[in-house]
Amino acid sequence: MARQRGNLEHIAKDSNIPDHLEDLSRATIQVLAVLDNTLSDCSIPLWSLRCDADQKVAFLLQQVMSQIALSFLSCFNALDELCRTILGRKKMLDIVYRLVTFFSKALDHLRTICSIQAENEVAERRRLRSKRSKVDDEYAVNKYLTRTLVSITQIDWKIEHPGHSDILEGILFSIMEQTGRLVSGAIFKEHVASSDFIGNITKNETLLLPEAAKLETRYIIPILRGGMGTTSARRDLIARILAGSSLNATLQTGSKRQANDLLAKARKKIQSSLVKSAVGGHELEGLRPAKPPEQDIDYSPLTMPHVERYGSEWLLEAVWALVGWDLAV
Repeated sequence: MARQRGNLEHIAKDSNIPDHLEDLSRATIQVLAVLDNTLSDCSIPLWSLRCDADQKVAFLLQQVMSQIALSFLSCFNALDELCRTILGRKKMLDIVYRLVTFFSKALDHLRTICSIQAENEVAERRRLRSKRSKVDDEYAVNKYLTRTLVSITQIDWKIEHPGHSDILEGILFSIMEQTGRLVSGAIFKEHVASSDFIGNITKNETLLLPEAAKLETRYIIPILRGGMGTTSARRDLIARILAGSSLNATLQTGSKRQANDLLAKARKKIQSSLVKSAVGGHELEGLRPAKPPEQDIDYSPLTMPHVERYGSEWLLEAVWALVGWDLAV
């Protein structure tokens, strides 16, 4: 992976040469393919690895996850290089889609791993007839994969840079999909949005184990916090990027009120996405997943006193603080 990343960064230095644009695009796609394979090879198979159980293997896993984060950033930077030219921008859609899809797959891996771990812990407790929890003996994959995803959300987003808005929106969409499912489970004890029945009453659905929801909550909140930002300046930047070219055109006309309306609309889209992911609502305008190309090219937890850590109430308070729930009022 490090070799492919080094090759990509070397090609990116000469990306202003037309003959190298194709090489840069191909190298970026190759690195993203390697990231997909690497993530699959070192996540599910190591689901049971504890941080303290085998520190040598855990350290190696940490290094791999760090390389994944660095390689993702290299691909993101390569996209910026491509988009400096008109010819390069023609290759933008495919790379944007692959970047967002990788993030979404990584979240799916985290969800799957948490379910496997929870089921195993429940079975183990039944076998030993014990209620002892191992929350403090952290799973290595969960910890380091979460760090990787959080670092990806910390990308230096730039207003009006081609592709930035689409990547950010796709990443936030994926985060809201996962978060909304957990929120729905915490409130309704089922995933309401996935129901096709009248009144959103789910029938014959395999319910998420409370242990799995609690475990996943521990990691989705740092990722959500990374995506949303922890300062007013960062959140304002996120809203500005989501607002896109419409905001910048409005700012040039000098209409501050219209600009504020566009920012408010961008923030509302995030909340709408959470609502849609949790309970449905096709009429709501939410975030959109990345658009696939027409042609395929060859974490510290929040502190909440008197609340069970990673439980339903903890999840709801954390999400409310980060996203808000104005639409429910």
